Parts: sequence; structure tokens; C-alpha cells
Amino acid sequence: MKFKKSIIGVKDPIWWFRAGSALNITTYRHLNRRKFLIGWDELVIRRIVAFIDKGRYYSNYVYVEAQGEKPTELYDHYTTEMHAELIGKEISIFDLKVMGVYGAVARGVALADALKRYKLTREQYEKNIERVLST
Repeated sequence: MKFKKSIIGVKDPIWWFRAGSALNITTYRHLNRRKFLIGWDELVIRRIVAFIDKGRYYSNYVYVEAQGEKPTELYDHYTTEMHAELIGKEISIFDLKVMGVYGAVARGVALADALKRYKLTREQYEKNIERVLST
């Protein structure tokens, strides 16, 4: 969000921090009782905490905890082969499968379920994950 007039030299005081990255919030909209649109992310707000450090603007922050929602599965219709076709020869289908397992596990899917979905063995995954992530 940006202010028309500068407040102590800052026009965009509200920032979005997530997983080690940050962006200023350019749009914000209240959708219903607990759901908000921040940028392009729809969030169901669970809890909000504000901390104000008098005299130090950069130490002020608002913590917003969002509630998890069921996945839309919007992108599940793309197969690994379709992704490979879009990417071309840059990344092999096998490496895409390894990355798919890695991403699924990062989203909270059990490793065994992710391996089954991408048709990989645990040995194949463990042997190749470091190589794939380092390239």
C-alpha cells in the first residue's frame, strides 16, 4: 500500500514478508467476514498481532496468520510430460519428477504418496535430489 504523502520519508510502509522474501503490498481488498485479497493471494485470516515500537518506524510490524485452505488442484491437470514439453529439452522428465516429489513434500504431502504419484522409488529420489536442486 502506498500513501500519497510521505510519512517520515516513506511512501510504501506496508510490506509482505513470506519465507524469507518481501514485497510491498500494492493492493488489498476485504472479500468477506474473514477473507482478504492481499496482492493476488486470497487469505483467510486466523489472527492479527500488531507491534509498535515508539520512535523507530522500521521496528513496527503487523503479524498476520492465515488459515490453511483446501488446495484448488487447479494445476493438477498438467502431467509431468506436459511440463517437459513446455520446458523443452532444458530439464529431463526424470528431473521434473524429482522436483515434483520435492515440491509435494514441501507442501506437506507424505514422501511415500509423492513418490507414488510421480512413479519414483525412494532410492531414485534420494540419489538425485541434491544434483537436481544444485543445477
